[in-house]
Amino acid sequence: MIQTIDIPIYKTKILVFNNEETLRTRFPRTDFNIQEDTRGYSCTVDGIHILYFKEQSIPIITHESLHVCWYILTERGIKCTPDNHEAQAYLLELIVFNILKLRWNDN
Repeated sequence: MIQTIDIPIYKTKILVFNNEETLRTRFPRTDFNIQEDTRGYSCTVDGIHILYFKEQSIPIITHESLHVCWYILTERGIKCTPDNHEAQAYLLELIVFNILKLRWNDN
Protein backbone atom coordinates (compact mmCIF):
# COMPACT_ATOMS: atom_id res chain seq x y z
CA MET A 1 0.00 0.00 0.00
CA ILE A 2 1.19 3.52 -0.79
CA GLN A 3 0.14 6.47 1.31
CA THR A 4 1.13 10.11 0.92
CA ILE A 5 2.06 12.66 3.54
CA ASP A 6 2.04 16.27 2.37
CA ILE A 7 4.57 18.66 3.88
CA PRO A 8 3.18 22.01 2.70
CA ILE A 9 5.67 24.25 4.51
CA TYR A 10 8.48 22.72 2.42
CA LYS A 11 6.34 22.12 -0.68
CA THR A 12 7.10 18.41 -0.73
CA LYS A 13 5.51 15.09 0.03
CA ILE A 14 6.55 11.72 1.33
CA LEU A 15 5.41 8.41 -0.10
CA VAL A 16 4.98 5.83 2.65
CA PHE A 17 5.04 2.12 1.86
CA ASN A 18 4.33 -0.91 4.03
CA ASN A 19 4.94 -3.46 1.29
CA GLU A 20 8.34 -3.96 -0.33
CA GLU A 21 6.89 -5.39 -3.53
CA THR A 22 4.71 -2.31 -3.98
CA LEU A 23 7.75 -0.09 -3.43
CA ARG A 24 9.83 -1.97 -5.99
CA THR A 25 6.94 -1.97 -8.49
CA ARG A 26 6.48 1.81 -8.13
CA PHE A 27 10.23 2.41 -8.67
CA PRO A 28 11.36 -0.49 -10.90
CA ARG A 29 14.69 1.09 -11.91
CA THR A 30 15.80 1.86 -8.36
CA ASP A 31 18.13 -0.52 -6.54
CA PHE A 32 16.87 -0.26 -2.97
CA ASN A 33 19.33 -1.61 -0.43
CA ILE A 34 16.68 -3.44 1.61
CA GLN A 35 18.01 -6.52 3.36
CA GLU A 36 16.02 -9.40 4.81
CA ASP A 37 16.44 -8.01 8.33
CA THR A 38 15.58 -4.41 7.34
CA ARG A 39 12.69 -3.13 9.47
CA GLY A 40 12.51 0.35 7.95
CA TYR A 41 14.08 2.23 5.06
CA SER A 42 14.20 5.79 3.80
CA CYS A 43 15.59 7.44 0.70
CA THR A 44 14.91 10.02 -1.97
CA VAL A 45 14.42 8.95 -5.59
CA ASP A 46 14.21 11.64 -8.28
CA GLY A 47 13.18 14.21 -5.69
CA ILE A 48 10.52 11.94 -4.15
CA HIS A 49 10.97 11.21 -0.46
CA ILE A 50 10.24 7.61 0.45
CA LEU A 51 9.61 5.79 3.69
CA TYR A 52 9.19 2.02 3.85
CA PHE A 53 8.15 0.19 7.00
CA LYS A 54 8.29 -3.56 7.30
CA GLU A 55 7.70 -3.00 10.99
CA GLN A 56 5.45 -0.15 12.00
CA SER A 57 6.76 0.49 15.50
CA ILE A 58 7.31 3.94 16.95
CA PRO A 59 11.10 3.51 17.23
CA ILE A 60 11.42 2.44 13.56
CA ILE A 61 9.01 5.14 12.39
CA THR A 62 10.94 7.81 14.31
CA HIS A 63 14.34 6.56 13.14
CA GLU A 64 13.44 6.54 9.44
CA SER A 65 11.48 9.79 9.70
CA LEU A 66 14.58 11.52 11.06
CA HIS A 67 16.48 10.49 7.92
CA VAL A 68 13.73 12.01 5.75
CA CYS A 69 13.89 15.20 7.82
CA TRP A 70 17.56 15.53 6.90
CA TYR A 71 16.80 14.91 3.21
CA ILE A 72 14.08 17.58 3.16
CA LEU A 73 15.99 20.19 5.16
CA THR A 74 19.18 19.66 3.17
CA GLU A 75 17.21 19.98 -0.06
CA ARG A 76 15.86 23.32 1.19
CA GLY A 77 19.27 24.58 2.34
CA ILE A 78 18.41 24.51 6.04
CA LYS A 79 21.36 23.51 8.22
CA CYS A 80 20.75 21.87 11.57
CA THR A 81 23.23 22.55 14.35
CA PRO A 82 23.07 22.30 18.15
CA ASP A 83 22.01 25.96 18.13
CA ASN A 84 19.60 25.67 15.18
CA HIS A 85 17.53 22.50 15.23
CA GLU A 86 13.97 23.64 15.84
CA ALA A 87 13.02 23.24 12.16
CA GLN A 88 14.13 19.63 12.35
CA ALA A 89 12.19 19.01 15.57
CA TYR A 90 8.96 20.43 14.13
CA LEU A 91 9.37 18.55 10.86
CA LEU A 92 10.03 15.26 12.67
CA GLU A 93 6.96 15.84 14.82
CA LEU A 94 4.82 16.51 11.74
CA ILE A 95 6.04 13.42 9.89
CA VAL A 96 5.68 11.02 12.83
CA PHE A 97 2.26 12.45 13.75
CA ASN A 98 1.00 11.87 10.21
CA ILE A 99 2.46 8.36 9.95
CA LEU A 100 0.77 7.36 13.20
CA LYS A 101 -2.56 8.48 11.72
CA LEU A 102 -2.20 6.24 8.64
CA ARG A 103 -4.45 3.22 8.29
CA TRP A 104 -2.72 0.13 6.98
CA ASN A 105 -4.08 -3.04 5.51
CA ASP A 106 -2.18 -6.21 4.64
CA ASN A 107 -0.99 -4.88 1.28
